Amino acid sequence: MHKKILIPLFCIAAFLGSSFGLVYAKPTGALQTSSGVFTFVPKLCGIHKEGDFYDIEVHGAGVAPGGEKVYVEFSSTADALDVNFGVDSMLASSDTTLQSEGQLQIRVDGKKIRAIEIKLVDQDRRVVDANATLEIDCSLT
Repeated sequence: MHKKILIPLFCIAAFLGSSFGLVYAKPTGALQTSSGVFTFVPKLCGIHKEGDFYDIEVHGAGVAPGGEKVYVEFSSTADALDVNFGVDSMLASSDTTLQSEGQLQIRVDGKKIRAIEIKLVDQDRRVVDANATLEIDCSLT
């Protein structure tokens, strides 16, 4: 008798979960820094291989370790990673930023992206981290 009730309840829960996006995960991004982890959900997660070069464009809104909203932009073509504080869209301007400095070391495995040993500077070009890591999973787009 209990089995007959549990199976329909499980089916209803699975249906409601998938209908409201609870079952399907979204692409994820994380920037690990000495001050904590910045997390974001890529709005655009594009990877295109041309010969030995990857053209990667990723951007999306997220949160800083302290809970402040941020917008993260990553481009292999521009060899740049930018984090804009206090904004949640690409076209919004911010007075507080983090930017990569120097060439990015990028690894691609299918739809997973990893950049290591990222040197980050603030809007005044002061070094805030010399060994940050960016990980992005575009496989769920």
